[in-house]
Amino acid sequence: MKTLVSHSLIMLCLFISLAPIFGQNINLDQKIELQLKKVTIQEALELVEKASNVTIGFNRQLLNNQRQYSWTFTNQSLKQILETILRPQGLDFKISGNRVLVFPGPKVS
Repeated sequence: MKTLVSHSLIMLCLFISLAPIFGQNINLDQKIELQLKKVTIQEALELVEKASNVTIGFNRQLLNNQRQYSWTFTNQSLKQILETILRPQGLDFKISGNRVLVFPGPKVS
């Protein structure tokens, strides 16, 4: 009986700890309003994270943080916003679990 209760508690704890990983679906079609003025790529990604409630993983060394950019996004999808910010930098993104991961991609001139 004790073993059954122990196993049940372990399974419950495991389920609760993994729930955030499997419970969050990233909706790239969600519409966002966002105005970014004179921000680096890193700052832009951090502001997109806040506006969309999505975690964006990136390696700072991939980002050109020497330059500042300005964008206004009115009723645009998360996908459109990420493409606008990342593609000209030679970066792309993919969904991995409950995160958006940024990685090197084709550079657009």
